[in-house]
Amino acid sequence: MNPFSKKRGFVFILFFLSLSLGAQQIFADSYYSSIGLGLPRYYISARSAGLGGAGISLRDRLSLNALNLAADDTKGMTTIAVNFQYESIENSTQNDKTSTKQGEPVGFRILMPIKGDIAFVAGIKPLVSSRYLISADQFDDDLQYTKSVRASGGLSSIQLGSKFKPYKWIDVGAAFNFIFGSYREDWKTTFYLSDYRNTTERITSNMHGLGFELGTLMSLPNDFSLGLVFSGGSDLKGETQLISSISGENEPVAISVTYPYSYGIGLSYALNKMVLTADYYNQAWTTYKFQNASNPDFNDLWRIGGGLEYTDSHDPYSRYSRRISLRVGGYLMSLPYTDKNNDPIREKFVTFGIGLPFFSDAGRVDVALEIGTRGELPNSLFKESIFRLSGSITAGERWFRRGR
Repeated sequence: MNPFSKKRGFVFILFFLSLSLGAQQIFADSYYSSIGLGLPRYYISARSAGLGGAGISLRDRLSLNALNLAADDTKGMTTIAVNFQYESIENSTQNDKTSTKQGEPVGFRILMPIKGDIAFVAGIKPLVSSRYLISADQFDDDLQYTKSVRASGGLSSIQLGSKFKPYKWIDVGAAFNFIFGSYREDWKTTFYLSDYRNTTERITSNMHGLGFELGTLMSLPNDFSLGLVFSGGSDLKGETQLISSISGENEPVAISVTYPYSYGIGLSYALNKMVLTADYYNQAWTTYKFQNASNPDFNDLWRIGGGLEYTDSHDPYSRYSRRISLRVGGYLMSLPYTDKNNDPIREKFVTFGIGLPFFSDAGRVDVALEIGTRGELPNSLFKESIFRLSGSITAGERWFRRGR
């Protein structure tokens, strides 16, 4: 049996043992990131994060869109965006509670005009993440020991593509994705009696594959915009290696993973000072496979989000306070995982955001605050209260000018 699948399956055995024995549990970040490949990451931009994550149909020169390349607006300028995220999670069970904090970059993007309405797009973004610590005291007759696993890893995607405007009312974007990632699990058994030898095991898995994505943005009558996106699935290949304090280094084992396809639709309505937007997104985690085996407990992920943005003036020569954008929104997302009643684990969030232009609207700082929960007690094993702060710095300038 593949050690990777064996060990990740044992996470659940360890967890249920710890609950049934009333032992101490310690959970870092999200327990749900221990399932499958980890927690799916949904991120368009910091601007969209303040609008309930909605942004498939938002055309914006100062906020590069990580989901719909067709929504990027060059205006003849080379634009660069750097994104970061900070997250604080309070994990609660019926018996215990703990908190964790984590800050990290969540992508880099560049948009470069080539000719006319054709532009080159490149970027990197997270797809799934896994980070957790589970520890339990266990008893076997007179023998007492602690079993623990600490894990981290995930998948990311490098995008290389372009966008163009075949007609005045439509933009199209397409990209190839190089998907890559690694996972590391450190298992440790610590005995309370010195007569027994403590053991450690490290499992490292690496995988990679190719994919593609398509997007379009259509300008409709009466100031409406419609966005559509599709991302093809990917057959990932890789290997897993086990290093044990008892048996030493084992031979690598080849692994295969089917990463699921996804699609989404967004609709926006622009007024003079306000923008209303809403998205629906679906990722087919029922098609996920590990070693060609499906997970019958997985459901498709779906997400509904929307928000409102208010900007008093879009004139770059207006008073600065009038050019600041204020945002509010919310979203509901159903994760692929289920609770003990086979109901899906869900996220419920409210969001707030602000956009601060600089250099006469040549750039913008976007900041978003998201507050919500993942799972509900007592049906879910965990309830996670989440505080998430997202930010981006986007700036553009003309790198190339035609000579006369």
